[in-house]
Amino acid sequence: MYLIRRVQGLGRYILFNLVHVGLKILDLIRKKANGSHIIMFHDVSVNCPGDFSVSIEHFKEIIEWHLDHGYVFASIDVLSSQKELRELRGKKVCIVTFDDGYRSILQLKDYLQEKRIPYCLYVVWDYLGTEDYLSVEELERISKEELCTIGNHTKSHLKARDVEEELLISEIKWTNTELERITGEPIVHFAFPYGSMESISLGAVKSVLRLRVFKTIALTIQCNLSINKYKAINRILPRYDASREDLLSVL
Repeated sequence: MYLIRRVQGLGRYILFNLVHVGLKILDLIRKKANGSHIIMFHDVSVNCPGDFSVSIEHFKEIIEWHLDHGYVFASIDVLSSQKELRELRGKKVCIVTFDDGYRSILQLKDYLQEKRIPYCLYVVWDYLGTEDYLSVEELERISKEELCTIGNHTKSHLKARDVEEELLISEIKWTNTELERITGEPIVHFAFPYGSMESISLGAVKSVLRLRVFKTIALTIQCNLSINKYKAINRILPRYDASREDLLSVL
């Protein structure tokens, strides 16, 4: 049994490395095409306390950089709309997302509205009402904002590789039900917590796909987004981490 586990572990390691190499090659191809991508923010604050946080000033710098470089900010919903994708043909597209449901999004609403920047807010249900996170009432209000799309980020921010498939799917379904109750809208976008190839598994991705609920499934693999006039290459979306220091130099 030990030898079998070692072989299986080696097989997964080789597979994930092949996937990473493949994504790097795709990234080079995509950059030559148009450089469209998704940016993943977490907390945006004055003090910038967390590992994945950015300051408000840096947040605005990232947005202004994209505007200065001719990017079009689009809603994540366009990735499942042939009509809207046709209209974006040949343009550099940036999609903005926020993970976890931090209250700091409330400080950014006016700026996002002023710049006409759509955004997807992936919510962890168990975080609602706790320190630094949106309350249920605040989530309900912000979900009504014209530019806001609410997405599912699981109930407890679990790591898919560490839990049974049954628990993962149970959390996703439960969270979708509650978010739809609060927002009054279908929840059709999902982001894996952690989201790297080391933190999820191909089996977990397939399980979520089999739910046939989500139009997009976001990871934290950092490469460009491939868009043509008909559709995104698939529903599995890569995202750049906004907290990396070299972000603007690698886009």
